[in-house]
Amino acid sequence: MRTKKGIINALNFKTNDTQQDDTIILQKAIDQGAKEHLPVFIPKGIYLVGALFLKDKSHLIFEEGAVLKGRTDIEAFPEIDTRVAGVEMKWPAAILNVLSAKDILIEGKGIIDGQGDHWWELYWGKDQKSGTRAEYDQKGLRWIADYAIKRPRACLLYHAEHVVVRDLIFQKSGFWNLQITYSNDVLVEKVIIRNNDGPSTDGIDIDSSTNVRVYECDLACGDDCIAIKSGRDGNGARVNRKSSRIEVARCKIRSGYGVTIGSEVSAGVSDVYIHDIDFFQSDCGIRMKSSKERGGVIENIRVENLNMIDVHFLFLG
Repeated sequence: MRTKKGIINALNFKTNDTQQDDTIILQKAIDQGAKEHLPVFIPKGIYLVGALFLKDKSHLIFEEGAVLKGRTDIEAFPEIDTRVAGVEMKWPAAILNVLSAKDILIEGKGIIDGQGDHWWELYWGKDQKSGTRAEYDQKGLRWIADYAIKRPRACLLYHAEHVVVRDLIFQKSGFWNLQITYSNDVLVEKVIIRNNDGPSTDGIDIDSSTNVRVYECDLACGDDCIAIKSGRDGNGARVNRKSSRIEVARCKIRSGYGVTIGSEVSAGVSDVYIHDIDFFQSDCGIRMKSSKERGGVIENIRVENLNMIDVHFLFLG
């Protein structure tokens, strides 16, 4: 099942049946690659998938033009133990999942397409004023909507270590695009995020993680482009894992809410270096979010060399 160059081609696992779902063939290729410590090559083409799970020493190489298109049935994304918006809970898996795994490389100009239009309509309807969200608004329970209306993320790193995500393109995620939680030593480089006009479509969320570098990314989002978090209220204080030693550099921030610390910061955030960032027509540049009830200490934050063009709020607290 490998090429002459010692690279496993995912298409070698494809059968001759007419089944449209490609989850099984890609998962088989991923499992084989991890077992043999060989990279898995995903050729250009459209692959309809549910949740995929990477293991220790997984290495995925996307050919330009390869598209993982997430399915629109929630059953394709089994519920897992995870954290969402600062609270630990059961929630659907992402399209790409790195759970309690290490030494992972995901690279290449492939596209992770969450088919977000389907999920966004469930949340706020076709007019962005109805849907399930409106039902919660009428009850004064707006804050519950994000938790109750379950939508798959594009990529989740959870209890992961030594991970590189490079050159990928994320579009139309149902929920957050790239979530990094309880993880250490992560490099996100030259990632592009586009076509994310939906609710809670954050770009990169760094949540109770350490030694995270975000370099040369180009982000246009429907919410925070980059957010640094550490847990919400009592749940976050119980876990008590802060985010620290984080660098965000040489990125382009477009639509969305800029680079944010918070609002879930109950365990604290420290030692963050944000520099050489270009902002283009974003709602905010740098934003600090929290509340009196939430708690958490934010310290040792260094910000410099920012270029902002047509940004509504340069610094917002």
